[in-house]
Amino acid sequence: MSPRVLRRRALVGVLFLLVVWAVLGVWSAISGARAALDGRDKIEAVFDNHDLEAIARGDADGELRAAQGSFDDAANAIGGWRVAPARWLPVVGRQLRSGHKLSSAASEMIDIGLGLTAEVREISDRLDAGNLDITEALVEVSEPLAEMQARAASIDLGPDEALLGPLASARRTGQLRYDELVDGLARASDGARGLAAFLEGPSRYLLFAANTSQMQSGMGGLLSIGVVEVENGEITVSDVRSVTDLPLPAIPVPLEADYEARWGWLDPNEAWSSLGATPRFDITASTAAAMWEATGAGAVDGVLAVDPVALSAVVSATGPVRIDGQQYGAGALLGYLAHGQYLSLTEDIYENWRTFAIAQAERRDHLASIASQVVANITSDDVDGFDVMIQLADAARGRHVMFWSAEEVQQSAWRAAGVSGELEVDSMLLSLVNRSATKADFYVSMSATISISETETATEVVVEVDVSNAIPFGEPRYVAGPHPELDLVYGDHLAIVALNLPGWARNGRVDGDSNLALAGGDGATRVIGSWITVPRDSTETRVFRFELPPEVTEFTVEAGARYPVTQWRHGNERFDDDSPRTIDW
Repeated sequence: MSPRVLRRRALVGVLFLLVVWAVLGVWSAISGARAALDGRDKIEAVFDNHDLEAIARGDADGELRAAQGSFDDAANAIGGWRVAPARWLPVVGRQLRSGHKLSSAASEMIDIGLGLTAEVREISDRLDAGNLDITEALVEVSEPLAEMQARAASIDLGPDEALLGPLASARRTGQLRYDELVDGLARASDGARGLAAFLEGPSRYLLFAANTSQMQSGMGGLLSIGVVEVENGEITVSDVRSVTDLPLPAIPVPLEADYEARWGWLDPNEAWSSLGATPRFDITASTAAAMWEATGAGAVDGVLAVDPVALSAVVSATGPVRIDGQQYGAGALLGYLAHGQYLSLTEDIYENWRTFAIAQAERRDHLASIASQVVANITSDDVDGFDVMIQLADAARGRHVMFWSAEEVQQSAWRAAGVSGELEVDSMLLSLVNRSATKADFYVSMSATISISETETATEVVVEVDVSNAIPFGEPRYVAGPHPELDLVYGDHLAIVALNLPGWARNGRVDGDSNLALAGGDGATRVIGSWITVPRDSTETRVFRFELPPEVTEFTVEAGARYPVTQWRHGNERFDDDSPRTIDW
């Protein structure tokens, strides 16, 4: 056989091998993509089928390992020898390298999560066995959190430029989840150390029991107050009473500039019940602490606010409380605090003050008893401290638990733990500020729709808010009104619909409202507000509009602390504002 023929056959053979290798490479890439999609679906199923408590307790470990296996298969297929040559091609190679890195990163993040929950469960078991106290447990849990954060920070997600359709979308989602993981681990570690320092004490905090039936901005109305003292893990609550029973400073304390400019007309430094005007809890709390000290009651180290949702969450972990001999579990307690406690106020409260005062005193005694029982149950040796922390963490995401400290080191810990109630420059928060002097928010619901359109010079955002009033006939006047000083009828709900906008927002306005209740800076954000009166059995709408610079591509819808929660819609996505939600475009 001639050399020429041999060379031709060799060339054909090489070409055949290259074709086979290419087919194998394509098949591996397709198999890898399928495995990655399978892993994604398994992860989504985990979060669809399990809450945070179940995941932390290990109920989803098997499913998470299965998802990790799928991502490992994807990484092996895309990163294997069959596709090695293609990884160096100009366009295709970038897609393969990105897919390989993303799959590997997903597997690593799951591994971090599994390792962390195992560590936390081990510490929780020692806590339950009495081998650790809660302060020691928090210190110990902060260590693996910090280690996992350092490990997560080293993960490489691969190239993020010039990626094709689905892969570009996956890369964006992966980056978002990665950022959330790294940030969340850092916050959790700092928060655990901060909470440990708080429990170690000695700490003296004002305690506000926020009332979700008379909502303010991003929190319930701060209508009950007490003092919390903490030392060596022991918590005591004393002197729980209505803010109406508190003295006021002889000279009003100064207000922060934006607080004064936006909400000064409510005299929040002269009326305890107006303190929650701004959703910036750090400003509300520091003002409250200054007012408390100005009355001669002494300095406090910080301020803590909890509402019925938070108390209900704790009770779900610690067991029921008793009110007048009757047991109340989590759901029943929430119903009692949000509405049931007012049903005894059947007299016309504006005509028979003596009867009303007796009923109010009994109701406040019940609130003090509930607070004492909840605290006693938390510190009981029979309670699963890990379960309590999980429930409180879930409530904190909805702004149902908020802390502020006068000490910057401690405040940094509250900030890191996500319980400081502060707003950032990318925050958007919707509030319905009750101005009816009633407890009607239990029956008043809100829903909001976000529409976003882009132009060359700006991103235009529209937020359409519907406020619905379902107050039935037969409610006590204390719940449904009207207050004698207001020109309203039974069931009318008078409020301010307030929208805190991202700090970059400009040209904020409300359709058809040329006389806004408020407009301007509110810390890192801007706020616009519109008066609204919603008769019973009806719905009123307000449409907010503002522009963002074209380089801004996302903002965060913050939790509003309402009960019932506000329902949101953005495109095909629907969600409740029981935790922060990032909106991007």
